[in-house]
Amino acid sequence: MSWHAADAIDEAVEKTRSFLFPFSVGRWFRLLIIVFLLEGAPARSGSTDFSLSSSANVTPELLIGGAVFMLVLFVFFGLIGSVMRFVLLESLRTDSIHLRQYFRQQFWNGVRLFLFETGVILVVFLLSVSFGLVFGPDLLGEATSMALVFLGIAVIVFSIGVLLDFTSSFVAPVMLLEDRGVIDGWQQFWPTLKTEWKQYVLYVLLNGLLTIMASIIGAVAIMAVGLLIVVGIVVIAALGFVVSDTIGLILLMVVGLLGVLLILGSLCALLILIGIYFRYYSLLVLGKTNVEFDLLSAADDPASDGTTVIE
Repeated sequence: MSWHAADAIDEAVEKTRSFLFPFSVGRWFRLLIIVFLLEGAPARSGSTDFSLSSSANVTPELLIGGAVFMLVLFVFFGLIGSVMRFVLLESLRTDSIHLRQYFRQQFWNGVRLFLFETGVILVVFLLSVSFGLVFGPDLLGEATSMALVFLGIAVIVFSIGVLLDFTSSFVAPVMLLEDRGVIDGWQQFWPTLKTEWKQYVLYVLLNGLLTIMASIIGAVAIMAVGLLIVVGIVVIAALGFVVSDTIGLILLMVVGLLGVLLILGSLCALLILIGIYFRYYSLLVLGKTNVEFDLLSAADDPASDGTTVIE
């Protein structure tokens, strides 16, 4: 038996290389917009620091206003990110990038995905709070019981994480291919998941391992690039200061700015590479377990022109 999740690892590398190269500024810039809104912006929308000093005059109106503001950010970035998930899928399917066109076409798919994921998270949150309010006081002071509760919560969180990941990685492509809602998409995908469950268990394990490896390699690469850039800045600035303080200061400012831009460019490139690779990886696994859900077959069509436009 062929293990599709293992076979797809190298194939996803080739697909990513073919999609991203030869290098095109326009294509990479548009992909940066998609991947940033898909992965980066939602995370940042929830990381705002609202710490207040003890002397701050916190009024109910301020608290309500802050809560409403955070809710608006969550809905805005969450919804945009959900739509961009389908924009990316359509871009990979056609091997072309039409940002506005795909955004309009996939808007309602994004809305349905966002509502489903938000509903799942909200239900789990309410159930967890209810469980804590009902059973929490009885478990205080009982180390064994508390450990079991935390273990149970960890299992629930992991299960919900897998559910949301499968919805995004496997059900969303089915929604796109067959023009279905999230529930209908799950109904279509479920027989494949049930029949090929061993393949998807391996996918979960390998995907987690690949994510850890990508994070480590990415962090090391960025630190190495940053170190080289800092050393270069110091050396160039030092040579300038040998001539005169003015030249040294000018060089320090110029190369410092260029260094910051290079680091940001490296981070953007890494974000694109990782985002595209993992999307290809899940799509390849899906297509191998059920050819009817092979979203990438169109991209392999020789008639595809691979153009990159924005309308």
